[in-house]
Amino acid sequence: MSVSQWMQVTVRTVEPERDLLRAWRMMMVYKIRHLPVVTSDGKLAGILSDRDIKQHALPPEVPGSLLARQEHLEAIKVGAIMVRDVVTVAPGASMAFAAHLMRHHRIDCLPVLDEGRLVGIVTSSDLLDYFPRSLGSEPGGSLVSVTIPADYGALHDALGRIRGVRSHPPTLLLRPGRSEGQIELTFAVAPRQTEQARLAMGASAVLEALP
Repeated sequence: MSVSQWMQVTVRTVEPERDLLRAWRMMMVYKIRHLPVVTSDGKLAGILSDRDIKQHALPPEVPGSLLARQEHLEAIKVGAIMVRDVVTVAPGASMAFAAHLMRHHRIDCLPVLDEGRLVGIVTSSDLLDYFPRSLGSEPGGSLVSVTIPADYGALHDALGRIRGVRSHPPTLLLRPGRSEGQIELTFAVAPRQTEQARLAMGASAVLEALP
């Protein structure tokens, strides 16, 4: 699935010349943690996070009134503390690639640029929504995880049991098990298939309900 299918297209932005108090209030009102910083001609100049603002706010142990703390933030411009070296992603990129970028750079959001124009933003929360859906889940369904020996016979048997639950071949997530010589399989089932999956995969299967 591509970034364009999961990105947020309504993007709140802030200008470099705005002060941190205004940016902080925007984050509070819209319940967001990141603001792309865009110049008057529409170019992406940086990114500002709630963490950046907190790092430049007066520490709680420093004496001062609420007004003094607000004046402190008002005196600092967004452009002075924003991250300028912004990691971005194209709308046609895969969500797997977006996840790789976030993990590699240890960041929580990616502005989405199309020919230099900001068209969206994808966050770690979007990735968390994407993951179960990428396995073919439905609202109210479940993720099923089962640990098996890492050999062909066990895998063939598990796939046979999964096919007995789902009429269409599911997307599977395979990863190393917690113990050496094991692998963990994860797949999604619809609400009507949950009990059947529990019986088919055995007592060791872990089922997690999805909203």
